[in-house]
Amino acid sequence: MRRGRGMLILAAVVLVTVVAYNSWLYCWGRCTLENLTRLSLPGGLLLAGNGVALAILIFLKMAPTHRLALPRCRCGVPIEEDWRFCGHCGADLKKDA
Repeated sequence: MRRGRGMLILAAVVLVTVVAYNSWLYCWGRCTLENLTRLSLPGGLLLAGNGVALAILIFLKMAPTHRLALPRCRCGVPIEEDWRFCGHCGADLKKDA
């Protein structure tokens, strides 16, 4: 629910920004009503760049992540197999063995 609301707010902000920019261009005579809805070259490049960035983001989010299961001390610090004591908290790691 929270993510959906954030996306809705983002879409509204983008829409308001585009309308404000196009209105500003229209008021200053840089575009007409005829070409107000057309996408210019900088706008097209920006849209294409954002599309590529979105595709990369979706690909990275969908890709599975593999984490190695490293042994850890009670304090949470990763340890190596041949260690007798934890280098972080000093706990005896070979106490049970």
